[in-house]
Amino acid sequence: MYKNLRHRLKHRKRPAGGKKVVIPNKVSIEERPEIINKKERFGDWEIDTIVGKGNKGAILTLTERKTGFLLMKKLDKGKNAKALAKDIFSSGLN
Repeated sequence: MYKNLRHRLKHRKRPAGGKKVVIPNKVSIEERPEIINKKERFGDWEIDTIVGKGNKGAILTLTERKTGFLLMKKLDKGKNAKALAKDIFSSGLN
Protein backbone atom coordinates (compact mmCIF):
# COMPACT_ATOMS: atom_id res chain seq x y z
CA MET A 1 0.00 0.00 0.00
CA TYR A 2 2.81 2.47 0.82
CA LYS A 3 4.13 2.17 -2.75
CA ASN A 4 0.94 3.76 -4.07
CA LEU A 5 1.01 6.78 -1.77
CA ARG A 6 1.24 10.13 -3.45
CA HIS A 7 4.54 11.19 -1.81
CA ARG A 8 6.14 7.74 -1.70
CA LEU A 9 7.05 7.98 1.95
CA LYS A 10 10.06 5.95 3.00
CA HIS A 11 9.24 2.60 4.48
CA ARG A 12 11.51 0.47 6.66
CA LYS A 13 11.78 -3.06 5.37
CA ARG A 14 13.73 -4.28 8.41
CA PRO A 15 12.97 -3.91 12.11
CA ALA A 16 14.12 -0.62 13.62
CA GLY A 17 15.60 -2.34 16.67
CA GLY A 18 18.85 -4.14 16.07
CA LYS A 19 20.84 -6.46 18.23
CA LYS A 20 21.05 -5.57 21.90
CA VAL A 21 24.37 -6.13 23.62
CA VAL A 22 24.29 -6.79 27.34
CA ILE A 23 27.33 -5.51 29.22
CA PRO A 24 28.17 -7.73 32.22
CA ASN A 25 28.59 -5.99 35.61
CA LYS A 26 27.72 -2.58 34.18
CA VAL A 27 27.26 0.32 36.58
CA SER A 28 24.72 3.06 35.94
CA ILE A 29 26.01 6.62 35.54
CA GLU A 30 23.62 7.66 38.33
CA GLU A 31 25.64 5.53 40.77
CA ARG A 32 28.95 7.32 40.27
CA PRO A 33 30.38 9.26 43.25
CA GLU A 34 29.16 12.83 43.76
CA ILE A 35 32.72 14.21 43.72
CA ILE A 36 32.97 13.33 40.03
CA ASN A 37 29.87 15.40 39.24
CA LYS A 38 31.33 18.40 41.11
CA LYS A 39 34.51 18.32 38.94
CA GLU A 40 36.71 19.12 41.96
CA ARG A 41 39.23 16.31 41.47
CA PHE A 42 41.81 15.92 38.72
CA GLY A 43 42.03 12.51 37.06
CA ASP A 44 38.38 11.69 36.32
CA TRP A 45 38.13 10.91 32.59
CA GLU A 46 35.21 10.54 30.20
CA ILE A 47 35.69 8.24 27.23
CA ASP A 48 33.50 8.33 24.14
CA THR A 49 33.55 7.32 20.51
CA ILE A 50 32.39 9.24 17.46
CA VAL A 51 31.33 6.91 14.65
CA GLY A 52 31.24 7.96 11.02
CA LYS A 53 28.49 7.51 8.49
CA GLY A 54 27.78 3.87 7.79
CA ASN A 55 30.13 2.83 10.64
CA LYS A 56 33.05 3.49 8.28
CA GLY A 57 35.39 5.04 10.82
CA ALA A 58 35.60 6.08 14.43
CA ILE A 59 37.34 8.61 16.65
CA LEU A 60 38.14 7.96 20.29
CA THR A 61 37.78 10.97 22.61
CA LEU A 62 39.14 11.13 26.16
CA THR A 63 38.23 14.19 28.22
CA GLU A 64 39.51 15.06 31.69
CA ARG A 65 36.47 16.38 33.56
CA LYS A 66 38.05 19.09 35.75
CA THR A 67 40.33 20.79 33.20
CA GLY A 68 38.49 19.88 30.02
CA PHE A 69 41.73 18.53 28.51
CA LEU A 70 40.81 16.58 25.37
CA LEU A 71 42.66 13.77 23.64
CA MET A 72 41.38 12.52 20.28
CA LYS A 73 42.63 9.60 18.21
CA LYS A 74 41.41 8.09 14.97
CA LEU A 75 40.56 4.40 15.36
CA ASP A 76 41.91 2.64 12.29
CA LYS A 77 39.93 -0.54 12.97
CA GLY A 78 36.65 1.18 13.88
CA LYS A 79 35.00 0.22 17.16
CA ASN A 80 36.91 -3.05 17.49
CA ALA A 81 37.12 -3.65 21.27
CA LYS A 82 40.68 -4.98 21.39
CA ALA A 83 42.05 -2.23 19.17
CA LEU A 84 40.14 0.39 21.19
CA ALA A 85 41.60 -0.91 24.47
CA LYS A 86 45.10 -0.88 22.93
CA ASP A 87 44.64 2.75 21.86
CA ILE A 88 43.49 3.76 25.35
CA PHE A 89 46.50 2.14 26.98
CA SER A 90 48.89 3.62 24.42
CA SER A 91 47.57 7.12 25.25
CA GLY A 92 49.16 6.89 28.71
CA LEU A 93 45.97 6.74 30.77
CA ASN A 94 46.60 3.30 32.29
